[in-house]
Amino acid sequence: MTEVDFYILSSDEPDKRLAFASRLCEKAINNGRKVLIATDDATQLASVAKHLTDERPESYLPWRHSDATDSGEPIALDCSGECGNHHDVLISLCAQLPEYFSRFARMAEVVIQTDAVLAHTRQHWSFLGERGYPIRHHKLGRAHNV
Repeated sequence: MTEVDFYILSSDEPDKRLAFASRLCEKAINNGRKVLIATDDATQLASVAKHLTDERPESYLPWRHSDATDSGEPIALDCSGECGNHHDVLISLCAQLPEYFSRFARMAEVVIQTDAVLAHTRQHWSFLGERGYPIRHHKLGRAHNV
């Protein structure tokens, strides 16, 4: 059964959400995991890609689009609703739970303090809790340490 983590940031800034997702990816791949980041649309996907590339210049995070040929990159980005062969770690930045979330060993959601994100987070928490998924939450202060 998919283990679920909600990382609750104190910020309401979308860039902080993307920066945290980037650091979460870095930690996961440093632990030998493969990550799929799911976004709502191509604009959000482009913002994630920029953060993965530019957030920490000293730390290269190899990624590809989920529909591109897999050349061994540990991070894939998706906005199409297709996860391909991924099943390890899912970071969902989507307003709706991706239909394929239960294929993953772990799923993380990064939560910021905006009405829209909080509303869909509550829906996801309820849906997952009612179905017995193991849920952990991590309330993070200003440092946003992973």
